[in-house]
Amino acid sequence: MRLLSTNSGPYRSFLRVSGLVLASALVLPLGACANSDSSAAPQAVSSPEVATALPAVTVGLTYIPNIQFAPAYAAVSEKNFGAQQVELRHHGQNEGLFNALRSGQENFVIAGADEAAVAAEQADDLLVVSPYYEQHPVEVLATKDSGIKSLSDLKGKRVGVPGRFGENWFGLLLALKSVGLAPEDVQIVEIGYTQRAAFSSGRVDALVGFKNNDAVQFQTLDLGATAIEIPTQGKLLGASIITTKKYAQANPASVKNVVKGFFKTYGDLAQDPNLAMQASGAYIPDLNEKAISEAAKATWQATLPLLPQSATCQNFGPTQGTQMVEFLKSSGLITKPVDGASLVTSEFCQ
Repeated sequence: MRLLSTNSGPYRSFLRVSGLVLASALVLPLGACANSDSSAAPQAVSSPEVATALPAVTVGLTYIPNIQFAPAYAAVSEKNFGAQQVELRHHGQNEGLFNALRSGQENFVIAGADEAAVAAEQADDLLVVSPYYEQHPVEVLATKDSGIKSLSDLKGKRVGVPGRFGENWFGLLLALKSVGLAPEDVQIVEIGYTQRAAFSSGRVDALVGFKNNDAVQFQTLDLGATAIEIPTQGKLLGASIITTKKYAQANPASVKNVVKGFFKTYGDLAQDPNLAMQASGAYIPDLNEKAISEAAKATWQATLPLLPQSATCQNFGPTQGTQMVEFLKSSGLITKPVDGASLVTSEFCQ
């Protein structure tokens, strides 16, 4: 993702993952190491249900098929959207995160609410209607030789991020600010999507990674990473279901049904340990192969705790939107007026 622009370069989202282990798990091109042809038509799979009163909708899923999208896959396979026809559309590698949503090619997209807040500088058209992750997924991962045991220990250390954009960057700024540090107090190393190599080679002392991606890879490879929590509660909202204000105003019943379908699925996935793998098999090639299956299972086990744990929205709404925007503004990530209270709503999440 290129910060502040959805029209230039690869706008990578929260599910933009990297590394050899999980990449091979989902047919090599999983996430940041993906070599997908961005010129190819994005994969689309439709719900078999026939639409009735509710309009057919397209839900955007960022980049290639991934077990982290199991709630979307399962919602379709379990027919949790009822009679509403739902198409799942995976983005091309270099596609802007919100471009298809804004153009009307998609009606919803799964993306970071914090990324939507930054993108809202361009136009006041986005609306975050429901959490997809109830917890923000980023954390600091420190090498065993770095001596880093807490966020305060980052001072003077080499800290890796893909670049100065996106949820990794937002998380680092929050981590530093929470202990009275500034970016100038650490050595920021822009490592692209080479987390595993940068970590294992000693190029960095720590990096900001994802609990259900980098941390899983490092544990699988026995890299001895020390995980340090970032206090995101009340400051950042992570992966969410996002639409446009125009669409929500014109189709409130559709928005409510989509949100309801996802929440039904969160409960289904919590109750049935096998559902995620079963539903994802139709989307992820070779998921039945042992290495791919094992890596996908490990990723899913780390993803499940991030999902909403209750039947309705918790700690999600205009107040959280305002707090998030205030933090992003204070960190210089938003420089133009953005109304957090009108960006995030719990109206459709009852």
